[in-house]
This record gives sequence, structure tokens and C-alpha cells, in this order.
Amino acid sequence: MPITRRSLLGALSGSTCFLTASPFAASAVKLPQSAVPVTFPQGVASGDPQPDGVMLWTRAVPAADAGTPLPLLLQVSLQDNFDELVLQAEVSTSSDSDYTLRTYIDGLDANSHYYYRFLAGDSSVSRTGRTRTAPSAGQSPQINLAFASCQSYEQAHYGSWARMLEQDRMAPEQERIDFVLHLGDFIYERCW
Repeated sequence: MPITRRSLLGALSGSTCFLTASPFAASAVKLPQSAVPVTFPQGVASGDPQPDGVMLWTRAVPAADAGTPLPLLLQVSLQDNFDELVLQAEVSTSSDSDYTLRTYIDGLDANSHYYYRFLAGDSSVSRTGRTRTAPSAGQSPQINLAFASCQSYEQAHYGSWARMLEQDRMAPEQERIDFVLHLGDFIYERCW
């Protein structure tokens, strides 16, 4: 089957974006005037930590079908108040991917914590996520793991997540969770 310009652009728009963080990446990037307000119903997530990068994820749902690629602004910082940005870049998603977005950023420091969030039109802001890059091959730091097993949303047993997060907030820095490992599926959903 021949690859057409349309099929190539479609594949690229629904695939993962790759960004490189650099000291110049935090320059004044702004959303286009056409950016629309969105909600972030599933929050944010990160995964696949490498010594110099990490995958970031969100789902940004507009009130009405945006039709065209939906622009978002990704911000990454060393502080949770985002006073000094390590990266600020425009990314996009569309209805072709159910408005989900995966973006891999690299050029980060090994074994380091970063905060990230996504912004859209009309001051729409996702929750703030915290992620950590993996240690480099020569490092052997203490890593604190938490794990979760398969979940069933319909049963609504999510109090353990709130408790885990609160205990993590209250713990000394050296005892805080670095990575959460999901054993099995992240979530089960059924339609009756």
C-alpha cells in the first residue's frame, strides 16, 4: 500500500511527539489565539523514565469537537510553582487519538525530579504532575517503589490512592515514593 501525504500526516498527528529540553526551550512560547478551553478528565501521567528523559501523558477534551489539531502548551520545571521553566513547548492532540497526548522529552538530568503540566485556551490547566528521571548507569541511589495492582473503577475502591499520596506528602524527602509500578492493567472498565 503506497503512503500518501494524508496518511503520513495522519500517522504523525496520532503518534508520540518528541521534544528536546535545552536552556533555550523555555523561551516565550505561547498558545495560538485559536486555542480552546479543555478539561483534563484523566489528569496526567508519566512513564518510561530514562536517565535523560521521560514520557508524559494527558488527555485534553474540548467542550465541542475541535476538528483540527488541538494545541496545548507543555511546561516542565524543577519547582512545583513553575517559576523557572526547563521546557515550554507547544504540542497538539486531536479527535483521531481521542484527545490523548503522549510526548517524550529528553535532555533532562539523570536521577532528578521534575514537575510538569499542560495548558490550553481560556486558562485551562491540567493537574501538576511530578516525575523522576532514572539514575545513570554509574549511579546507585536509593529508589522507593510503591506498587498497585489491577483496578476496577466501578467498585470505587480508590481511598488507598488518597492515603498513599497523603502519606507520601508527609514523609521525609528520602522516604518519598520515586516510582509507582502498576502490576497488571492500570484499570478495568466494563460496559453492561
